[in-house]
Amino acid sequence: MGPVAPPADFLTSRPRRAERLAASGPMPASAGLGGVVPGRVVSGPMPSAGQLPTDSGPRGRFRVSGGHDALDGRDTPDGLDGENAGLRRLRIPPFRPDPQRPGTAFGQEILRTMRSRNLVTGLAIPIMVAIAVGVAVVVAAGANNGSGGLAPPQLSAGFPPARIATADFAGSAAQAGRGTRVTLGAVATFGSQVVAVGAQSGGSIGRALFLHSGNNGNAWKLGTVHGAGGIAPPPQATPKLVTGGPAGWVAIGTGFTFTSSDGQSWLVGPGLPQQPGDQVTAVTAAGTGFIATGQTAVGNSAAPVLWLSVTGTVWRRLAGPRLSLPVAAGTRVTGITHGAASGTVIVLAGTVTTAGGARASAAWRSADGGATWTPAMIPAAANNGGGAIAGLAQLGNGFVAVRPAVVSGTTGANVYTSADGTAWRQSATIKTTDGAPLAIGQVTGGPGGAVVEGSARGFLFAFLSANGATWLGTNTFGASASQRVSGAALTAAGQAAVAVSNGTGGGLTAQYPVMALIGPKGGPLSASLAGIAGVRQAEVAVNAIAASGATQVAGGSADGFPVLWSSPDGGSTWARGAGATAATFSRAGDQQVTGVADGRAGWVAVGGAASLAPGHPVVVGSADGGRHWTTEDGGTALAGNDLVTSSVAAGRAGGYAIVGWQANGAHSTAMAWYSAGLAGWRPAVVSLTGGDSQFMAVTAMARGFVAAGSSGARPAAWVSPNGMVWRQVTLALPASATRAVLQYVAANGTTVVAAGTALAASGGARFPFAAISTDSGATWQESPLPAPSPAGTLAISGLTAAGSGFTAIGTFGLPGNQDVVIWNHGPGNGGAWMAVAPAGNGLSGPGIEEITALASTGSTLTGAGFSATPTGTVPTLWQSPLRG
Repeated sequence: MGPVAPPADFLTSRPRRAERLAASGPMPASAGLGGVVPGRVVSGPMPSAGQLPTDSGPRGRFRVSGGHDALDGRDTPDGLDGENAGLRRLRIPPFRPDPQRPGTAFGQEILRTMRSRNLVTGLAIPIMVAIAVGVAVVVAAGANNGSGGLAPPQLSAGFPPARIATADFAGSAAQAGRGTRVTLGAVATFGSQVVAVGAQSGGSIGRALFLHSGNNGNAWKLGTVHGAGGIAPPPQATPKLVTGGPAGWVAIGTGFTFTSSDGQSWLVGPGLPQQPGDQVTAVTAAGTGFIATGQTAVGNSAAPVLWLSVTGTVWRRLAGPRLSLPVAAGTRVTGITHGAASGTVIVLAGTVTTAGGARASAAWRSADGGATWTPAMIPAAANNGGGAIAGLAQLGNGFVAVRPAVVSGTTGANVYTSADGTAWRQSATIKTTDGAPLAIGQVTGGPGGAVVEGSARGFLFAFLSANGATWLGTNTFGASASQRVSGAALTAAGQAAVAVSNGTGGGLTAQYPVMALIGPKGGPLSASLAGIAGVRQAEVAVNAIAASGATQVAGGSADGFPVLWSSPDGGSTWARGAGATAATFSRAGDQQVTGVADGRAGWVAVGGAASLAPGHPVVVGSADGGRHWTTEDGGTALAGNDLVTSSVAAGRAGGYAIVGWQANGAHSTAMAWYSAGLAGWRPAVVSLTGGDSQFMAVTAMARGFVAAGSSGARPAAWVSPNGMVWRQVTLALPASATRAVLQYVAANGTTVVAAGTALAASGGARFPFAAISTDSGATWQESPLPAPSPAGTLAISGLTAAGSGFTAIGTFGLPGNQDVVIWNHGPGNGGAWMAVAPAGNGLSGPGIEEITALASTGSTLTGAGFSATPTGTVPTLWQSPLRG
């Protein structure tokens, strides 16, 4: 099949409105700033005119070709810009990389996803993590393979609504924003509008972020996101790439696209028509349409792929015979790394493998909107050193390309320009004059010129050019050891708008990136995202609730710290518990509470890292009803940084049991601890069979304890008469499942119910199921949990013994618009689970409504959760009389 022509509209050049083309004129090449003639060496980073040293001797680490120092080699002791100092000493926290998480089993990832709250991951990795656990444990209703379709006759409606509980479960005003993290992706400009895209994780639900500036990056606002028909977008719909042009704005994420007419209000839609193995590397406004480029897997190798769209909402995929990129005989194209467009001309850069097996860069040009392609011969000069094409961008009405190069024995870059993408010439060479290696980062451009971002001597800086021949360096705007550039674009005012992370340490500085605006003189002007209205939000989550008479205790997190709240009046009013010392709750990193229990000696709460990664556990105790707490995890049994404590129970005959697991590289081993009181924890003896194992939850029975989790690929339970010795009972896999884990467990006398999630063999869908034991955990019967509706997704989020039966809670609905579902199992149900979808605030409505913690006392159910929309998340509290 020959090449397929794009739609005619794609090639039609529409006039641009004058107010959207406020491109700057040529950048001034002021004396002393290193303006160079074509082909001359440009050194950087370069200071503003007021910072240039007055003497003529070469004293600095970086020098322009005219002999002026860019840095004079001295650090100003006060950290400020000295009159003759070329560099501000950056007071950046030391770089502390996140510890590598070991590979984990299915059960751990399920629990991590449900309780970690970090539902959107960093932009540099796939948003759906682990073994496709994703944002929630879900399955299309009706895909339970044996559930018999819909639920049995529904419970009667009439559950009371939930209420907003912001005042009940509150964080600290001084720490607001801690516990969440913002990551930024690409930055793009069109006219005077600048757009940066990213995501916010932490809190109950992550969200997409669109930042826009209508004045060339001098002031920023948070954009709005919505779905078709006013439906809220799914939380995993987060953008990574963005571009703007005459046809509007387009952003691309994993499985989703976003479109906007103004860069301020965004509509989420379906993703590109991708096939397994497709990866998108770039998106560019081309003519009056858009082009996205990338690579796809073909057997054990890779091949190029691109997508064309007129509007950004409907895309056509071109690959294989439909995408003909000419190369020499025996050479194979393996992917497209960069794309740029000027008018209707498109230039692509990619990777090829020659007949001899060598890897190299190549480029192609299309003048008909991507229908046909011809080679674009971007030179590889003798001093190139084999460097691939590091960047490709629009430059005014033409193009610019950058290749790493060896210049005078040091690493630099060669710059090439072309008026139409056909004929290319070397226009400049960039290097450091003192021989320090120069690392080239992003290369972007537009009608007003181009920007090349890079680093040397541990500092981040950029070069700017209006014509590709004369390049002006900027001051530094970050430290490469602790910061990274995720996006850069040249504004119409001739400055670079750069998205810069702030490292991986704790606190607001690291958790909120910076948008830096910098030109050839002065700066940078930096704006932390924490200061942009609507970006910084409180992190509050409730993961567990337990009741003892009229006293209730809830555990979770606030501002990234483990927190416990207590209520002396059955859940009507709540107060935050206090630590005996500051160290009780003020722990390093983001921490949370995942389990609480009350026994004869008082209350015990457990938890750990917010991501449920192995670390030092959180174990605290309270002897006064949850008002004051002491640290109980200082003993040797809970020492080390390879433990997870997920749940705790208090025995009815006395004593306590904590369960979790220990990490050992990529493996895990179920662990349990016991104590007669709040302190003095000791490791228990646990029988293990079946490979990797983990305890997810534990409860007290009439005699002893029962815990739930997984062993290998199968669900498993463990029983113990006293918490000291545990015996494993491995359950069968639910029908049609290949893996399963039990996440929750509750007991009513000698009857025990455990609930969890199974992975279906067909299609990899997930479905919630329950297992019931009437003999204190010795034998079990399993059944899938029914759906209250034939459409949407189904997940479980809590379980409790209620009255003479059991109540489970979860969510159902379409991604991004999920409501609460309640399951009831009792003597009057004929042995079946019955489902109902309650209506009311905090239970149903736009966005995501979820109950994440559930407990019962007397005749009342108490649940805590959240209500999330694209604008934010608020905690909720729900109380209801027992039903059925």
